[in-house]
Amino acid sequence: PGGTLAIIDYKTGRSVAPLRWFDPRPQGPQLPLYLLAHRAAVPAEAVAALAYAGVRAGNARWSGVAANAAAWPDLGSVEALTQGRIADWAAATDHWRAALAALAGEFVAGHAAVLPRSGACRTCGLQALCRVDAVAGADETDAADA
Repeated sequence: PGGTLAIIDYKTGRSVAPLRWFDPRPQGPQLPLYLLAHRAAVPAEAVAALAYAGVRAGNARWSGVAANAAAWPDLGSVEALTQGRIADWAAATDHWRAALAALAGEFVAGHAAVLPRSGACRTCGLQALCRVDAVAGADETDAADA
């Protein structure tokens, strides 16, 4: 309604819960990034919803966030999804712009800190290549040398 757009990504497997898009270091920020790219390319076209369309045999569902939950009842509003931590669509867009710019800045600067997400080490399977223990050991050595 109102001529706004929705950006939809179709998924046959798992997708990151939209609440994770609002983390200080957003997880799975593909749709928020698409929103920012679209806004930069076509500022006159308002995007008012981001959604995953989960499509599997016998099961289809929506997951995402909308500027106006009444316009797309299957999606929650920013306010409801973040429990009021982020007030509205404009604040969500500002959050994504700042958070993704910070991540991009770290990448450009060559920042490669070992910061696995909670629980990631249990399911990773790349322990032979991992630097988590080496970094933890270096921190303990630095503390002992101080």
